[in-house]
Amino acid sequence: MTAGHIVDSPNAIVFQPSPFGLPDRVQRIGCVTRKSPDRTYRDLDEFLKPGNRKREVGKFDFAYIDVTINPEATTYQIPGIHETDQTLTVGSPNIGERVRWLGSETGIVLNGRVVDIEYCLSKSDPADQNLMLLWPLTMIAVEGDIPSARGDSGAAVVAESGKIIGIHCQGGTNKRGRHFTWASRIPSSPQELENGIYSASMADAVTWMKKALQWMNPST
Repeated sequence: MTAGHIVDSPNAIVFQPSPFGLPDRVQRIGCVTRKSPDRTYRDLDEFLKPGNRKREVGKFDFAYIDVTINPEATTYQIPGIHETDQTLTVGSPNIGERVRWLGSETGIVLNGRVVDIEYCLSKSDPADQNLMLLWPLTMIAVEGDIPSARGDSGAAVVAESGKIIGIHCQGGTNKRGRHFTWASRIPSSPQELENGIYSASMADAVTWMKKALQWMNPST
């Protein structure tokens, strides 16, 4: 499993980096089998305009990887988090639970607490940052002690229960210096991933705007 925005289309080759980015250890491990669909808008006005009845929002930033090329290069172990070969399982996120993740760029275990499980986040288009397209996604929000790095996307977010509850997608710091990480939910099946778009009502859009404003200009 990984974040959808860091891989190409289905059948594209996926590379496994070393935990510390050593180029001589980068190996091909498999290919993308399924990826979350993207729905983008030019700006917030396009998303909210009265004639836009759909206001489509993505449920996931997620991709499945088939590790058939080099399965021996993969492991269930996550240094500092899960250091056995026991299979990791998927669980549902819960507000207030503590979580940990190890990003490729940061290179250290980060800790945080789940503060929202229906946070509608906007991202710019990963294919062209200059376009600044609105990419609305319903995400898990985690507040931590230090910010995640840009290259941490795709890291498994693991709860104290030992279950993976999300996949790291983005991090940031607001104006009051509070650090947040956003994680994609994990679909229950490939079919749910492929159908991972819903039409947001105006009430949904208003809720999203309030959360966006709270993130940018927090009162606490």
